[in-house]
Amino acid sequence: MASAVARGFPRVRIVRSAQNRGFAASANAGLTEILRSAPESERPAWVLLLNDDATLEPGFCAAISPHLLTPEPWSMLAALRLRDDDPERIDSAGLVLTAEGDGTDWLADEPRARAPRMPVEILGPSAGAALYREELLAGLGGFEASFTAYFED
Repeated sequence: MASAVARGFPRVRIVRSAQNRGFAASANAGLTEILRSAPESERPAWVLLLNDDATLEPGFCAAISPHLLTPEPWSMLAALRLRDDDPERIDSAGLVLTAEGDGTDWLADEPRARAPRMPVEILGPSAGAALYREELLAGLGGFEASFTAYFED
């Protein structure tokens, strides 16, 4: 799949690792490649992180674009993730805290119809399908690499 992406999108850079270093370290490797290789004038304003087993629905880019171009102070945007086994049910609409202080996926297992039609404030996106302002990630130095999986984002 990576070679097909590289052929179809010559500006996309594929970053490979000889071992599984966990999500955060792997995402950081990709972010480092973007920041290292792109001249300042060509750095993207936003970075999309998308798990390799995720699929974007047709129209995703058109639907999200207006939110990327607004003067709103958003630094992160969560994509609505649907369940593979039942695409009419939500896997995650972002991350929130429970009353006990634990992180959890907002609207998990709820019907797709419950998804908000307008942006709402949440704790943050699930990085399996999320957009981040490049300046936020650069300023933070990426994700905390010692957090290897699940809520590391």
